Amino acid sequence: MRSAQAAWFAGALACYDLVATGLTSVMDRFAAQVMGLPFAPLLAVTRGEPPVALGLGDLLLLVLFPLTAVKAFGRAAGILAAAVGLAVSGAVSVLFARGVLTDAFPLLTVLGPLIVVQHLVWRRVRGGERTTAEWRAGRPRPTPPATAAEPDPAILGALRPAGATEPAQGEWLAVADGRVVGAGASPGRARRDARLRGCDCVPVVRRA
Repeated sequence: MRSAQAAWFAGALACYDLVATGLTSVMDRFAAQVMGLPFAPLLAVTRGEPPVALGLGDLLLLVLFPLTAVKAFGRAAGILAAAVGLAVSGAVSVLFARGVLTDAFPLLTVLGPLIVVQHLVWRRVRGGERTTAEWRAGRPRPTPPATAAEPDPAILGALRPAGATEPAQGEWLAVADGRVVGAGASPGRARRDARLRGCDCVPVVRRA
């Protein structure tokens, strides 16, 4: 599973949880019906009547996104995803235990957007997700080449042949001491152009 798919899934569940838990009583009635049954799709965090519990959908994303983040972006992304999930679920559980929250709280409305944000940030930082083959081979995703910036005027000046007012042009360049000293349509013409421009050494000729 790709990180993008997990992020889309988290966003969809966040919208569903907002409606089913925050705006309607669907999840309240569901929790009341399954509470106390064997293998109920809940994880009790604290004791009490009723106990503070996390739903199966919350637990699914708490485990799913760190795993997909490790595959897609590396160990650091997985650790961060796990830490964020534990921090959010722990904070909500503490609020329930202290009586600040009493009704059902849509945990995924907080966790879902955070998952989407993490995916977008890591994708921008890493330049994309690792493929399954790259992950299995333990290779990081190749860093995309940086966008070409405007050339430094000092570099452009260094590429100008010595003693010339116009840059040398041609398919072949004569280079000496890190500077372009001549150019021409052939290696011989590039060396001849360098000699005419005052170069008193034997330049190296290469294609432009």
